[in-house]
Amino acid sequence: MIFINILGLGLIAFIVWWFWIDKPTDATELTEENSTIVVDSGIYQPARIKVPSGKKAIIAFLRKDDSPCAATVIFPDFEIYSFVTSC
Repeated sequence: MIFINILGLGLIAFIVWWFWIDKPTDATELTEENSTIVVDSGIYQPARIKVPSGKKAIIAFLRKDDSPCAATVIFPDFEIYSFVTSC
């Protein structure tokens, strides 16, 4: 019984950490006009990018993951919906 309670508290602590304590990494500032984002095993590298306002940016996605979730890139604020082909 004690083991189940400890396991339950550990699970609750993990959920709290995952949703409220863990902060995303800082965004990578683009230094060049062209940038490549690698998609592998469901992870985008870099996960976040920062483009200065008014600066033109070309972002290429290199998809190494065949899962259907990695097949689409969506930027709803810019109304951009695009399919990413596998390499």
